[in-house]
Amino acid sequence: MSTLWLYAVDIDEVRGIFGADPSLADRLRTVAANTFADQTAVAPGLLGKLGPAFRRPPDAPIIRPGVPTALEVDALLASRYLPPDRLSAAWVLLLAWLDEVAPDPLALSVSAAQLSEFDFDLTCSGVPSRLGLTDLLKTGLGIPLAPGPGWAAGWVPAERAALIAPSWRICLAELAEDRRQLAGTVLEWLEAHSGWTGPDPSPDLVAVFQP
Repeated sequence: MSTLWLYAVDIDEVRGIFGADPSLADRLRTVAANTFADQTAVAPGLLGKLGPAFRRPPDAPIIRPGVPTALEVDALLASRYLPPDRLSAAWVLLLAWLDEVAPDPLALSVSAAQLSEFDFDLTCSGVPSRLGLTDLLKTGLGIPLAPGPGWAAGWVPAERAALIAPSWRICLAELAEDRRQLAGTVLEWLEAHSGWTGPDPSPDLVAVFQP
């Protein structure tokens, strides 16, 4: 099932991952090593029996679709280009790093179609369309990483994030039961962040859709 990830984090912190300063880069490398440790050293296996020309170096990463390796770590931290077939792996890596800079994200198991249907019902209940979930994904993140196949990401400033919960709360009773449960989950998470309930809203709201 696809997942919509929501993060309470300033957009500048997200953008700061790319071309990170040495201190942050070391921290993020540690996260990557701990999260994807099995992608480093591997046994030579059958190819090792075919001679030096075919042998994989013992510390070479296994390259699997959608699974990050040191190649993606180095490329993202240096803001370097990645080929299209490694974009999904790079986004999986970015999710791990977002967990580090923005703890306690909200993960919603929803499809793209379900998101559209949910937002349609919100609009019919009186919520402005710009305060729906799909609208969070329209802007992009302003980072040097293209979306992988099926991936999407975006953000809204803290001032708009602070408007979402009050707007939804008023219309909650108008939603069908399944929609109300989804809205309630998001509301609980939004309202747990005191920065969005005070007079000077912070931080920004970042969203990533993982297919």
